Amino acid sequence: MSLSGVVDVLALYISTDRLPGLLAHTMEEFDQAQSHFEDAVSFSRNAGYRPERVWSLCDYADMLLDRKRATDQYMAKALFEESLSISTELDMGPLKERVESHKSALPV
Repeated sequence: MSLSGVVDVLALYISTDRLPGLLAHTMEEFDQAQSHFEDAVSFSRNAGYRPERVWSLCDYADMLLDRKRATDQYMAKALFEESLSISTELDMGPLKERVESHKSALPV
């Protein structure tokens, strides 16, 4: 399978904004990652792609926790709460467990 074939397959399962967000997060390019995650959340919300929105919310929250700015923890908590609500409703067990684990590690 060619690279374009791989990208086509990935596009069916992952937002084309979330993927560069994950890469930027890995490279500690946090502001760039934030922009990509915000685009992914916005796109999936507008398109009604709830499973992709849940993953985007969770990955965005994880990035915020790694960035460690003063207000990032509060925003991450809100993102985790939205992600948990939707993942519970959609019965996305493994993601729900991941979100619960990360959320429980946050201070109250």
